[in-house]
Amino acid sequence: MKLSTTTGHLHEYFGLEKAIDILASSGYDAIDFSQFDKFVYEADFGKDYYTEIRKLAESKGVYFNQSHAPFGSSFKDEEKTKKRFDEIVTAIKRASYLGVQNIIVHPCQHLEYDVEGNPEKLLSIIWIFIKSLSLIAKNMKLRLLLKICGNEQGILTIQPAQSLMSL
Repeated sequence: MKLSTTTGHLHEYFGLEKAIDILASSGYDAIDFSQFDKFVYEADFGKDYYTEIRKLAESKGVYFNQSHAPFGSSFKDEEKTKKRFDEIVTAIKRASYLGVQNIIVHPCQHLEYDVEGNPEKLLSIIWIFIKSLSLIAKNMKLRLLLKICGNEQGILTIQPAQSLMSL
């Protein structure tokens, strides 16, 4: 069994290098690189920086086992949605530089305002989103892990989520 946790607030309060040191010295085997906070997804230090961070983690005896992409992934504002899609693509690239194998993505579950209670329409939109990202992730040698959350109206439940396979 491997013990893993997120960089989360440690990254925010102490910086990524110190967060890695704290997590490694606390006995964790692996780290989930959190990219859902604004200070992470709006900054990009480039491939060389993340490659060095990977080496630092390995020198401390830990590795990055997964990453969490920015979320929500959809908004009423199309420009904001496009910007977030680009941030998710950047997150996939960063994750690959860190040696991550899995990246968690929240696919468009916040679109209930745009589908008029129609789960099939929502599932179709989600499927297009997933297919677009899956090609990018595949090229970066990562797997997408989808975290589909429901909402108060219950538009997404486990049954419609399973039917993504049939779209």
